Amino acid sequence: NQPESTRQLLSHVRDDLNWWREVYLLAVGRQNCASLDNAVSLISALKQASLSDNPEITDQDWQEASLAGEGLLELRLLDDPEASKAYQGLIRRIRGWLTRLVEEGHLDPKTRLKAGDTLGQIGDFRKGINVITRLGKTIPDIDWVYVPEGEFLMGSTDYDKYAFEEEKPQHSVYLPAYWISRYPITNAQFAPFVDEKCYENQEYWIDAGWEWLEEIRRIREEEPYKRPIRYPYKPYGWKHPRRGIFNRPVVGISWYEAHAYSLWLQEKYWESNFSLGIEKINYIINIPSEEQWEKAIRGVNGLIYPWGNNWTFDTANIKEENLHTTSTLGMFPKGKSKGFGLLDGVGNINEWTSTSVGNHPDKPIFNYPHHLDSGFNEDKEKYDFFIVRGCCELNNKYKARCAYRGVSVRLVWGLNFGFRLCLIKG
Repeated sequence: NQPESTRQLLSHVRDDLNWWREVYLLAVGRQNCASLDNAVSLISALKQASLSDNPEITDQDWQEASLAGEGLLELRLLDDPEASKAYQGLIRRIRGWLTRLVEEGHLDPKTRLKAGDTLGQIGDFRKGINVITRLGKTIPDIDWVYVPEGEFLMGSTDYDKYAFEEEKPQHSVYLPAYWISRYPITNAQFAPFVDEKCYENQEYWIDAGWEWLEEIRRIREEEPYKRPIRYPYKPYGWKHPRRGIFNRPVVGISWYEAHAYSLWLQEKYWESNFSLGIEKINYIINIPSEEQWEKAIRGVNGLIYPWGNNWTFDTANIKEENLHTTSTLGMFPKGKSKGFGLLDGVGNINEWTSTSVGNHPDKPIFNYPHHLDSGFNEDKEKYDFFIVRGCCELNNKYKARCAYRGVSVRLVWGLNFGFRLCLIKG
């Protein structure tokens, strides 16, 4: 509790942060037993300067910011409204550091992920990550990216030695203009759908989806010995201690859930007078088709990866990065789409599309390349298998290509299945 002890500890931390990290966090906890003010002072002393006061920022500064954020979590300040208000200046300062750390891709991916998780727990208010209140309604704060009408190159050529046959041939596709979410939907953005008991509201579900939910309910009530691994009123793995952090993508999502969410969001936008310069009765929100997804992620010129034609590390959360879990959205800025600026287009999660292949993946009704007037995106009740795009943290760089096409039955809800949304003129 002596000032000299604090100075000595901070000196040790700055000399070798990794070695003294646990000692520092234990000291924060020990100080909190005596006085919250003392504990907060120890955190503030580690990161006194704001970003604007630090023109020359080093890796050491970013590491200290990450450790200071962990200290805030130790104190659980966000669980106490009065304490949170009393120390909001410090919280805002640390949040600013962590936001920049994530957005600009500082430090190695594992350390960055830890900082991103801390940011998600103390409040991540980047555009496109959280929720907002509009006319008394809580709605997702989606960062809609405009994709103009026109042609783009879809699929793969023989030049891409890692291309699968189902990606060929490369061909030109014309699409009308649309908007697409910069990030996949987050846990924070999916939470209102759960909180409003939308799993119990049939109007958001197609018939097959509602029957699927009813069967899960029946099994839980009538055959509990079967121990179904999910509940019928929230995603599989909801509020998982890691994958459930608010600024990570929501996972454990079946195609049915993604589609129901899109209908719910459209209703929310109508109720809140949301506008993108389009009359509110004149737009439709849906899961993107695979054409819409691919154009937005790769741009118009047929890039192999969102950022270019060559693989580089620290661009996506895939197997080569060894994170073994989903990650904070936007923490791989080097992997940003060159065409339209989308993030997390490959890696992190598999993303559902609205494009079906029929009822058997090995015998697709709708062959590739598609004819846009053939109806393959139309009848959602009739078909069971849908295209998934991107790839997840378990996949390698060969699948982290813009043209890679996966297929899954729509009732799958794995811990690496999520989605982003598309908005078109009605």
